[in-house]
Amino acid sequence: MILLHSKRHIWLVLVVGMSSLIGVANASALSASSKPTTPEIQLISSSAKSSKGTVDVTVDFSIANTNRKSPILQTQVKVGAKTCTANRTATSCTVKAVAAGKTYKVLVRAKNRNGYSAWSSSISFVASSGSSLNRSVITTPSSVITTTTTDVYAVPAGYFRPTCGSGVGECPKVDAKRRADECKIADATPGDLSQGFPRPPKAKQGKSMISILVVPVRYGEDPTTEEMVRKQYESEFEKEKEFFKRNSYSRVEVVFTLEPKSQWVQVSETSEVFVSQRGSDLRRVTQDLVQLIPRNDPGKFDGVIFVVAGDGISFGGMDQSATYTHSSGILQTVYLTIGKLRSGLHLDHNLGHTAYYLEDLYLFDRYRTSTSENFPMRYDVMGAGGEDFSAWNRWLAGFLLDTEVVCIDSSFSESSIYLNHINLDSGDKIAVIPLSYGRGLILEYINKLVHIYELNSWIGHGAGPMKTIATIDKVGNSVTYDNYTITISAADQTGVFAKISK
Repeated sequence: MILLHSKRHIWLVLVVGMSSLIGVANASALSASSKPTTPEIQLISSSAKSSKGTVDVTVDFSIANTNRKSPILQTQVKVGAKTCTANRTATSCTVKAVAAGKTYKVLVRAKNRNGYSAWSSSISFVASSGSSLNRSVITTPSSVITTTTTDVYAVPAGYFRPTCGSGVGECPKVDAKRRADECKIADATPGDLSQGFPRPPKAKQGKSMISILVVPVRYGEDPTTEEMVRKQYESEFEKEKEFFKRNSYSRVEVVFTLEPKSQWVQVSETSEVFVSQRGSDLRRVTQDLVQLIPRNDPGKFDGVIFVVAGDGISFGGMDQSATYTHSSGILQTVYLTIGKLRSGLHLDHNLGHTAYYLEDLYLFDRYRTSTSENFPMRYDVMGAGGEDFSAWNRWLAGFLLDTEVVCIDSSFSESSIYLNHINLDSGDKIAVIPLSYGRGLILEYINKLVHIYELNSWIGHGAGPMKTIATIDKVGNSVTYDNYTITISAADQTGVFAKISK
């Protein structure tokens, strides 16, 4: 049994599951001659201005889908009779000096070279100082927890100032060669988890949906209702849905199905007694709860989460390899949270293990020294120090496509490349330089920085197989590592140009 924990994560019982998965549509389904799809309004807010009796109304919206050969040129927002225009990948627009205290119809549409999309469905909004309307709410049709999410592709404010393109000047030429297969670095320390290629057979690489059954456990005579359970956990489910949409570029959807109260697991004891009677043994606790699941088909889901209905102790665990038997068959993915959540589900990190077989990138206690970093990999949720998956882990998970990888072989003397910001849904987003078997130098543009890190798969799970080498925050700066010099030579509106030499 592998127990995985950190100060950031509660423990969860997990094992990798199985299910047939459903495809989702994406922008590539649109032809180059198609108009964009209609964007969706996410947030409307208004604030008072010095002009008496007026407010400015700001509308946040999602980016419309479009074919990559016909990108979004602008998005138009209408508030009543007034409009504003946002260019390209912007996701917000402000209509100035709207009369306060009135109700307006708010709409949005997008344009590419083929013309405008249809207007979105209108939303009524009362424009007054400080008022807002947020559409990012949880709904529960047919007991399936879903959410409307905000745009995930916008480049954050404060990224590299453009030094070329859009009239600033001519951008450097880049090498067009791409040999992604040559950069699929192997994992030199085989095991259930892997930081290299090929991916483990059970990993859900390239799959489009992860289905999670949420089974509340009712201890004793707790009066908790379905609505109370939703309110207790819905924000966590919303965060997980948004996380996977953002990291997979909408290629993966996480769907949570909340069991109705008639299908909850009923335990006569309190949660403390139930756990203590089983010697606080996670396997025994989990297996006994699995046996109590009322439905006869839990195995059709990719995972089952037990959550407490009401208050309880904070107790959980994670097991990477065990399976759990139910009267209807074997469950291969079970998450366990026995007790009221205090620090969040953090399914992003743990699904990284059980859905995609990624390794922990922070250091286990036994590998730490007085001089070692606890989080050698700074920009990955698997390292417990980041908020998202790194570009390498997105590639391992199948979120990044081979066509979005720049592979540089060891025979070159100098190469010029271009990397989009990692949160944009098109273009190259990772550069890989193989160093030797099981080792590679990796570049990506994330969090306002060019992040340079090393994969060394000879280092095992929990011992630091990936580590940050350096970050670059300005055009002209360079880093040298393992005989390679990486220089950021220019930047445009959405990415950076890098020169790699040795």
